[in-house]
Amino acid sequence: MSVTILLSHATAEDFSPLLNTEFSIATDDGGSAQVTLSDVKSVGVAMANARQPFVLTFTGTPGLVLPQRIYRISHPGVNDIEIFIVPIAATAQATTYEAIFS
Repeated sequence: MSVTILLSHATAEDFSPLLNTEFSIATDDGGSAQVTLSDVKSVGVAMANARQPFVLTFTGTPGLVLPQRIYRISHPGVNDIEIFIVPIAATAQATTYEAIFS
């Protein structure tokens, strides 16, 4: 069963059940990169009539660093979504990406 996430209304709670599961990021060459949702965190203070800001952290393959931009991301449990991700760290063990929602 697939859940629909509307990014304009998404919250950290929408992504929390997907923690530690694998997502597929569509790449320009027609392939994909696999990443794991490694953290979902609420941040800051919600403004009046606005959602609570939150951050998604993804961990990917070491040696592959995708440039920051909007990517189509797939997961078997939710609809495909397009989010802006930024690489924030690259080590011999993994590449870490972040998506911020405010």
